[in-house]
Amino acid sequence: MARFHSEGLDVHYDTFGADAAGTPIILVHGTGCRAEVLSRVAHVLAAERPVAALDLPGHGRSDGHGFRGAADYAHFVTALADHLGWARFVLLGHSLGGAIALVVAAYDPRRLTGLCLVDTGARLRVDPGPEIDPRWSFGTATTDETIDHVARDRGEVAPDVVYRDWVADDTFDVLARLKHIHVRSIAIGGSEDRLTPVRNHIAFRELMPDCDLAIIENSGHWPFYEQPEAFDAALAGFLATIDD
Repeated sequence: MARFHSEGLDVHYDTFGADAAGTPIILVHGTGCRAEVLSRVAHVLAAERPVAALDLPGHGRSDGHGFRGAADYAHFVTALADHLGWARFVLLGHSLGGAIALVVAAYDPRRLTGLCLVDTGARLRVDPGPEIDPRWSFGTATTDETIDHVARDRGEVAPDVVYRDWVADDTFDVLARLKHIHVRSIAIGGSEDRLTPVRNHIAFRELMPDCDLAIIENSGHWPFYEQPEAFDAALAGFLATIDD
């Protein structure tokens, strides 16, 4: 079990594809989750590049109680890169993880060779109430088996940590900074995502200087589970432009 120590916390992470030759990538999960939700993606990417996925503080096997701001979490992303000796890397974030990735892109862009924003937004105003219905964040055709798979991979996160994550979501806003983010980017969103809708991803393409857009049809907030082949194809196409 790999860990690094930063800000008084021991933070767990997994690595894949250590001997691969492509540009390394760090994967960041979202609210109330752990690195396991991105494990399938990590294994796919590891065929061509080194991959690291961390449990954010307070999540999974990491110490801590979470934070009420994306910037606090962002510190641990760059700390992991420093720990691994990665001067530059691609950063992929899902949902709150996308907000965290945007903080890194806004304040430490020289570290990034690419930015992958998955079902997220530059301004997150997220109401956790509808999440009482487990189907609410998924596409209408998504199977119960897939929904159960996501629930298992998310694991158990303490309610106080989830609450802090929601505060971090609801207070996040870098909309005015998008025009200054010159990192090569892609926004990937599910066509039926009600948490972070398609308009969020269109805004990335329109406001960021160098951002591609991929909308995954018949998917909600979890396209890498709901439509894995389409998601993998969109991500691979983008990463090929980074490695060239």
